[in-house]
Amino acid sequence: LDHQWPGLADIQHWAGHGELFDTAMVFQNYPVEEGDLTAPADPDRLRVASADIKGGTHFAVNVVATMRGAELSFRVDYRPDLYDEAYARDFGQRMLRVLETLISDPDRPVAHLDTLDPAARERVLVEWNGAPTELPGTPLHELISEQARLTPDAVAVVCDGTSLTYAELDGRANQLARHLLEQGLGAEDFVAIALAKSLDAVISMLAVLKTGAAYLPIDPDYPAERITYMLDDARPALTLREPIPAAAYGHRPTDDVTDAERRTPWSALHAAYMIYTSGSTGRPKGVVIEHHALATYLHRARNTYTAMTGVTVLHSPLAFDLTITALWTPLTSGGTVHLTSLEEAEVQPSLIKATPSHLPLLTTLPETASPSHTLILGGEALHTDHL
Repeated sequence: LDHQWPGLADIQHWAGHGELFDTAMVFQNYPVEEGDLTAPADPDRLRVASADIKGGTHFAVNVVATMRGAELSFRVDYRPDLYDEAYARDFGQRMLRVLETLISDPDRPVAHLDTLDPAARERVLVEWNGAPTELPGTPLHELISEQARLTPDAVAVVCDGTSLTYAELDGRANQLARHLLEQGLGAEDFVAIALAKSLDAVISMLAVLKTGAAYLPIDPDYPAERITYMLDDARPALTLREPIPAAAYGHRPTDDVTDAERRTPWSALHAAYMIYTSGSTGRPKGVVIEHHALATYLHRARNTYTAMTGVTVLHSPLAFDLTITALWTPLTSGGTVHLTSLEEAEVQPSLIKATPSHLPLLTTLPETASPSHTLILGGEALHTDHL
């Protein structure tokens, strides 16, 4: 095999650089010596011995645990071309600290264990970190109401040649929310919105949030079997397959819905929306996002993507998670959202969020189909030829 396989030195050089795995842990409970069979003085007490640190292994890190009676010893082997001895010793000490904590406090949940000593924790969380940021807890529906007060006549959403100003969007959502409240909807209820991408769908989602309930977007073009599964799994209190006619709620007040009108006072810990995974690794799974998480993301996106104040094209279905960035972030920033496809957009967007699979399409479209300022890509492998 010498002519087919590289030498040992080359194999050692490659380990830790894209191999199937580059670390190993070995548990040694052999050979059994006669002395090991003697019961310890305290049979319920396991003692963790110190860790022996050695350089030289074809793995990046190799941990060998040896059990002798009531004593558990460790040897940490490491590759000196990848790590120095100080790092390996720190690794060993952290491992021992976790094990000693488990022994001394066996009822402590594993999630509560701390692998860092106080000095390391200070270095990671304080010295290496930026200045702390105070995150506002303002929910999405209140951010849009604030924007409606700031720019009531600015265009918020455009679809099929029809538009809504911020005042119209917020006012109609408040009216519909009051209609839904009369139906008994409230916190922790889910409303399935199986509507095509439209102004009515945006109003409906916003209205649900104003009631304190959570929305579940469902693409009506999904296979019937998937829609049935999602509805059976989520058990929504209400499913909208058609828009609620404006005549049913248009006579209600347009001012903001208050906690006095809600079934339960609004809380940042209440669910804001549920979205289902693709199901590519099994059955689709419903993921519930709470208001505090949504508010935190919107805070970051509004401050990071400055082009949100311009024009954004929401080209994906509303049931795709891209909607949070391309719909709600602009509407909390004073931007205008066009609900259309990339091919049919009639205005050049300042920002587009897409997957790398959209890039070949953009190369075939006029230059005005591509964003003038910001292109956000995610969700798939990015190949530079298309970029």
